[in-house]
Amino acid sequence: MSKCFNLNYPDMMEGQDNSASVLNEFSEWRISQTLWGSYSERSYQSSWFKINELKTAFINECKIAAVYEPLPSVVNFCLPLTGYIGTQFKHKNLTLELANGNYHNIYSPACEYELLIKKEVHGIHIEIDLKYFIGLLNDTEHWSSELKSKIGGRDFYYTGKFNSPEIKNLLIEIINTPLQGSIKKLFVEAKMMELLSFQFSHLLNHASQSSSVSRTDRELGEAVKQYLSKTFSSDHSLQALARQFVTNEFRLKKVFKAVNGVTVFEFIFNEKMNYARHLMLDKNMLVREAASAVGYKNPNHFSTAFKRKFGVNPMLIKK
Repeated sequence: MSKCFNLNYPDMMEGQDNSASVLNEFSEWRISQTLWGSYSERSYQSSWFKINELKTAFINECKIAAVYEPLPSVVNFCLPLTGYIGTQFKHKNLTLELANGNYHNIYSPACEYELLIKKEVHGIHIEIDLKYFIGLLNDTEHWSSELKSKIGGRDFYYTGKFNSPEIKNLLIEIINTPLQGSIKKLFVEAKMMELLSFQFSHLLNHASQSSSVSRTDRELGEAVKQYLSKTFSSDHSLQALARQFVTNEFRLKKVFKAVNGVTVFEFIFNEKMNYARHLMLDKNMLVREAASAVGYKNPNHFSTAFKRKFGVNPMLIKK
């Protein structure tokens, strides 16, 4: 039976093989191990950003532990072109997931994190200098001043998950450009400014939608979310939830989606699958035990749901 491998990023760097080279102005390194597979990175460094293109060909799912000292001095952008990546921040008890073209921005004042990577991933990670990023924000627009205050105050920040074909195509242009030298530098920096403009536009649209939700509705949506985050393993119905929170089903559905970005049952499903994954990977639970812990009476139904969420049978992340 296959298992999830636990790797350490510094050890991987020390073990890189002779594939390390310089291609155009990207530096590249690669490591291969018969035990778990291969991992490669291409990096492009500028005065205010760094682009990392990563590719994995793992035998099984892998968890990579990392301590990155510059993390508190950069804003992070992540987008898997193909495949699944999860990022765990244990100091926040938080796992953020991305797959197939979705992206997010994160600022973390802590240096430690873990990556959960499926067998084959092709992803882009970009570090943007914190001072440069803050310098692009202003105090005249609420969404911008709020973001500036939060990141400038060194608070953990997560934008939420977005999907943008424009940003995905833009990144493909950057990593595949045939340009050389100073022209390449101009091209990449121009594309990076374009990428930031798309991101800020998405944040502005998100802020506009959020501001249209009344305070009373926001409090309702957050209260239901907090309740479900503690009781997701129980059986829930919209009728029972609406009765408990003294509202009707229509308002409950509408408000929850507007405040939290997902439906009630999508939220419950995600909570169940993430917790089950945690139990199997970190608590060494058997599949049937994890299934029972999140409310599944039939392990086969659980396995089907888990595969729909993560694209892999839960048996394959166990020994």
